[in-house]
Amino acid sequence: LENLNAIAALAYESQENFGNMVVIQEKNLKLLKEKLEIQFENRILMTSHKGVRKLFEIASGGKPGAGLFLACDGEAIYGLMSEKYLDEEYKDQYLKIRMRGHLKWEMLESKNTDDRTMIPRIAFNGTNYILNASNKESKAEAGMDKKLHEIFENGVKASGACDHCDYQKTCKISSIRKDEVFATRMKAIIHNAIQQTHGTTIVFSLYAQEEAKRLEKTSFQIVKIDLRKHSDVIKHITSIDGAVLCNFAGECFAVGVILDGKTTKEESASEKSGETIERGARYNSAIRYKNAFPCSIM
Repeated sequence: LENLNAIAALAYESQENFGNMVVIQEKNLKLLKEKLEIQFENRILMTSHKGVRKLFEIASGGKPGAGLFLACDGEAIYGLMSEKYLDEEYKDQYLKIRMRGHLKWEMLESKNTDDRTMIPRIAFNGTNYILNASNKESKAEAGMDKKLHEIFENGVKASGACDHCDYQKTCKISSIRKDEVFATRMKAIIHNAIQQTHGTTIVFSLYAQEEAKRLEKTSFQIVKIDLRKHSDVIKHITSIDGAVLCNFAGECFAVGVILDGKTTKEESASEKSGETIERGARYNSAIRYKNAFPCSIM
C-alpha cells in the first residue's frame, strides 16, 4: 500500500495518474508471462516509484474492457496484459488496481466466477483508507442483528411504565417486546444509515411525534415520512449533525435533532450509563438521552 500511495502521488509531465494494474497470484506467474501483450526483459520492482509511474501512463486510457494493465505479482511488474483477456479468459482470482488521480486509487478483487464481477476491497482517497463496503456492511449488519435480537428477546423493559420517562403514565415499552415486525422495520432503516462514514444517530421512540415537538427549537421538524418507502433519503438526512427521530413504524418526524438528556455525577452510575470523555458529543448525548428516555432505542 505504501508503494501505491507513493506512485499515486507522482505526476508524469504534470499529469495525474489514471493508470491500471492487475495483481496475479505468484503461483500463476508462468501463465501470466505467456499471456502478456508486452513483456519486459527485466522485471520492474514496485519500489522503483518513478519508473513504475511512467509505466502507468502506458496503462491508462482505452475503452472499458479493451485497455492494457500493468501485470504485477505484488512485488514487481513483468509487462502489460489485455483487460479483455482478464475479463474473458483468466479463470483464477486477481486484483485490479485503478489509479484515480493524485493520491487516489482503488483495489478490486475478482469473484472467480463466470460473470467476472469485481468486488471493491480497499481504496485510498488521499487521506484515509476505505475498507471494502461489503465487508463493512456484513460486520455492521451482524452486530445490528445481534443487538436487535437482544432488545426484542429480552425487552428494553420487561413490563410496566418507564419509570424515568416523562411519558411514564402511558409508556408501555413491553408493547414492542419480541415484535419481529418492528425489528425488521428498524433493520431496513439502519442498513442505509450505516453507509455514513462519519457516524450518525437514529432514535426510535414510541413518542417520536411528541418528542419532535418538544425539541422543535433544536431540530428540523419535517412532515412525517415513511423511511422504509423512501430509503433513498436516509443517506442525505443522516449527513448532518444531529439525530434522526423516528417511531417504531419507521416514520420520521425530525432530522438534525440535538438531543437532551440526563447525566449523573456519581462515578459508578456514570460508568454504568456508558458516558466517557474518550468519546465525542454525538455518543455522549445519545447516552444521556437514553438515560432520560429508556423507552427509546438508539
